[in-house]
Amino acid sequence: MTIAYENGINLFDTAEVYNSGNTILIQAIYHLYTQTSLYKTGLKASLDRLQLEYVDIVFANRPDPNTPIEETVRAMTYVINQGMSMYWGTSRWTSMEIMEAYSVARQFNMIPPICEQAEYHMFQREKVEVHLPELFHKIGIGAMTWCPLACGIISGKYNNGIPPYSRTVMVLGCLTQFFVFHCILIFIVYVLAH
Repeated sequence: MTIAYENGINLFDTAEVYNSGNTILIQAIYHLYTQTSLYKTGLKASLDRLQLEYVDIVFANRPDPNTPIEETVRAMTYVINQGMSMYWGTSRWTSMEIMEAYSVARQFNMIPPICEQAEYHMFQREKVEVHLPELFHKIGIGAMTWCPLACGIISGKYNNGIPPYSRTVMVLGCLTQFFVFHCILIFIVYVLAH
C-alpha cells in the first residue's frame, strides 16, 4: 500500500466486508481519507479503527432490496449531519435506483448521493459508458470506479496460472458453461438449417 500511495494512489477501499482492512490501512498510511460502509455503527467502528473523525465520502454498497431507498437516504443524511462523512455515494446501484435516491433526497430536503462507484474496465464498460452519462448530465452525479484491473486479469496476476480456489476459477467455470451452451446451440441451429 505504501508503494501505491507514493505513486499517486490515494483511495483504498476499506468496506466492512474486508474486516481488518482498516487496521492494515492505518498501519500503512496514517490519516488517509477513505471510503467505508453504509451502516452508522459500521462507519463509527471504521472511523475508530482508522483513528479519524470523518471520511470524505461514504458509500452505500448494493441497495438492500428489503430497505426502502428513502431509509438509506435518511441514514446517509444522518451520517453527514453527524459529521462522520462529508458526502455519500452509491456503489453497484442501477441508474433507476440512483435517480430514486436523488428524487427522494430532493423531495424530503435530504442530501443526495454525489457519485456512483461502478465496476469499470476493458471487459465491463456498458454501465459507465451507456447508462450513467444520462445521470451525469441530468443530476450532476459523478463516477468512481472499482476493479479497474478486472480482478487482476489486466495486471498479469494470472500469467503463471490460476490458483485452484480463487474467485477467477468460479467465474471462468461459469463462462465456460455459457460458451459451451452457446456453441452447442449454434451447432444445433446449423444442423437443423442444413
